[in-house]
Amino acid sequence: MLRILPPEILSRFVLFLDADDEEDIQALRTLAVTSSVFLQPCRSVIFYHIKLDDMKNQIRLHPNPDRKSPGEKVLELVNLAPWVAKYCKKITIYDVFYTSWLSNDLKVAEALNKLNLQQIEHFVLYRGYRTQWLLLSAEIKAVIMKICQSPALFRLSVRRTPISLLGVVKPTLKHLEVLETVASLDGYIKPVPRDSPLSIQTLRIQHAHDLGGNIEWLLDSAKNDIKLDALEKLHLVATNEDDHSRVPILLEACKTSLKTFNFDPYPEISDPRSHFFDIAECTALETLSLRVEATTPDLNGERNSVQWASNFISRISKSNVIRVHLLLAWELSDAPGDIENTSPSLFFSLLAYHLQTLGTAVCNTQKYPRIQELDIELKSTNPDGDDTPHIERFVKQAFECIPMPDLVTLRAQPHRPMESFKKSQNAHVEQFSAYQIEGDFHSHLHRANSEDKNLYELLQPIDDASHTRDRKRSPPDSACMLGTRLEVIQKVGAWASAAIQHAGEPHVYWLHGCLGCGKSAISQEIGKKSEMQGRPVASFFFFRGSEDRSQIWRLATTLANQMVASVPETAPFIRAAVTANPGLKNFPEPKTCVAMQMQRLVYGPLKAAAARGPIEALAEHPFLILIDGLDECEQKEEVGELIDGMLAFFDENPFTPLRVFITSRMERHIQSRLNAPGVRSDNLVDHCSDDEITKFLDVVFQDARTRNPVIHAYVQEHGEWPTPSEKQTLVKHIGGSFIFASEVFKFIMDPITAGNHPTTPMSRLPLALSMNPGLDERYAQTLTRSERLPHFLEIVSTIALLRAPLPTSAIAELLGIQTYEVVNVLIFT
Repeated sequence: MLRILPPEILSRFVLFLDADDEEDIQALRTLAVTSSVFLQPCRSVIFYHIKLDDMKNQIRLHPNPDRKSPGEKVLELVNLAPWVAKYCKKITIYDVFYTSWLSNDLKVAEALNKLNLQQIEHFVLYRGYRTQWLLLSAEIKAVIMKICQSPALFRLSVRRTPISLLGVVKPTLKHLEVLETVASLDGYIKPVPRDSPLSIQTLRIQHAHDLGGNIEWLLDSAKNDIKLDALEKLHLVATNEDDHSRVPILLEACKTSLKTFNFDPYPEISDPRSHFFDIAECTALETLSLRVEATTPDLNGERNSVQWASNFISRISKSNVIRVHLLLAWELSDAPGDIENTSPSLFFSLLAYHLQTLGTAVCNTQKYPRIQELDIELKSTNPDGDDTPHIERFVKQAFECIPMPDLVTLRAQPHRPMESFKKSQNAHVEQFSAYQIEGDFHSHLHRANSEDKNLYELLQPIDDASHTRDRKRSPPDSACMLGTRLEVIQKVGAWASAAIQHAGEPHVYWLHGCLGCGKSAISQEIGKKSEMQGRPVASFFFFRGSEDRSQIWRLATTLANQMVASVPETAPFIRAAVTANPGLKNFPEPKTCVAMQMQRLVYGPLKAAAARGPIEALAEHPFLILIDGLDECEQKEEVGELIDGMLAFFDENPFTPLRVFITSRMERHIQSRLNAPGVRSDNLVDHCSDDEITKFLDVVFQDARTRNPVIHAYVQEHGEWPTPSEKQTLVKHIGGSFIFASEVFKFIMDPITAGNHPTTPMSRLPLALSMNPGLDERYAQTLTRSERLPHFLEIVSTIALLRAPLPTSAIAELLGIQTYEVVNVLIFT
């Protein structure tokens, strides 16, 4: 039967075979080499592509040191079947994981030199770290350059390698991908003279730090003998706002030839009214494609990507494009409001407006005289469920009112909740295994064995303790309003992201302040921004009255579980620790001191993983642990042990890539330990200004004017509300407390207020100025815990009656007691 199957079916059958056992791999290899009945009809397809990749071994919890290297496997293959060299025309070297296997594989050069490198048509070289090129042996560099010099090479993809490799390729190269390449000369790579210039037809380019340098290198035709005047397809990915200004330089070089332009604008662009460029001079352009992160906020919480795209399309002077393609990527968990709400939030109202504006601009036949299609492609990245139908309905409604709705083609990508499948053409999950099938090769991304899937069960973390929790169900429900708390957030963010350079640098940042000053909101924002910016982070939000989160016993296991997700290299060390000592779990009852827990499950595994070699997740930023509301933990003695153990670890290991951000009130058992060298202390009260409260009120009242018909009607008739004087009085009344500001606003806007309170926001505003709503209960809880302290009533009563603040020593003298007794009450309360 095999003889009658067409080659294309036989070749694809082999792609889906997988063997995890070494004996099975050898059997499969033998079959591939010896069974002419099976492979003779389709050898040219099966052996077209050889990929060297050691990821399968590296991601194991216990890598097999005796396992054959990629170079050894290819060498064995070509020795057993020399005819393989006849069919191989594509080579991929994939060396992006943890440490570089390519630097240590002594057989790669020998194996590749046994292939016919003069017939290689497609070469992919992906590296993990730019500095790794320096670690490669001369033999490996020589064989890489030999592949690049293939007279048949027409497609080249390089990542984090010297861009000067282009100096050795032949004029046959037409398709180029350069990602994070180093735009500087390499002493080992010597340019080879070409008979004719290198004329590129398709180009994809991206660089996080030096896009300008890469473009400048490509355009220096006198030095590199490269021309882009025949470029037909350009894909540019912007990783910062400055990258937008580089686009015109490239477009100028290919303005008469470019037919397709794919542009990924910077998703966190700060000003949607700037960073534009025109495509009018690209006279041959037929397709303009934009990939827009519809819900991604910038550093200030604004979501400007769609507005920027709308402004960009509207500002183009004139273009001959036939098709505008817009890929909208959505993560609704990042978006404020509910997309299905019949009274949409301000965010979704503005989003619909910008989409409609974009559609209307495309319909302008004076600007786009040849336009035939507005292709809208939707992609949901929700990891928990498929919200594509909601998004599709929303976008469809937004484009219903444009002048030429028939131009719109609306389609949605199949929802793939697992990030591993985001580029897959076909994917399936089987026994917790994920496979990626891309183009003509099969790549084994991850094999989750029974040990992997039980690590979560071993740790038993608290699921709703991090900054990603549902705040409505798992308080505190705190978040920074747009444009507020920027100074302190930027200050902490700069500290958290900075690489550790000196032994004396503070690893711990303690942000303290009184009740209601916004500590939890800032913690939430820092956790969220860290994740958005690709900084590895784990967090734990203590909360008094919550059974699990008011206790310290599961802090370490919860942080360890999150750390595995961000830094998977720590997984084998965490597993080894908890397997050897199950008491480290401290659940359902405490068995191990918290300092030992943190040492064995968090600090130790991170230190051990970093010692094994470079960790890609920590290449640019240290790992950040965020502990919010430490004062709300009931075990005060254990809190002291936690801090003591933390500071001792950093004293002994000053260069471990780890920082810890802590927020709390000024309680004695915390203050006495964190007032220490190696801790940066910051009082949040110093950052609570009337200006911040004013920004908060501006945002919430603006949103209320948009959504509340009563307020809208009042403003239409009477003008601005609240008036500047009312707002100023309200700011003074709030006195710098964000939680008070939030409660006052809720009281003003509450349509169902108890008692005989007025029933409109305008009439409730004066009443709010004479009330202290929402804080009494919280302060009562605090005072109840402290009322049994010696001299508590006398001290608190005295402070309440003072017209002006007094030093603690003056209060003590007034009451005839010792100063330390006053300090004791103030700190504990």
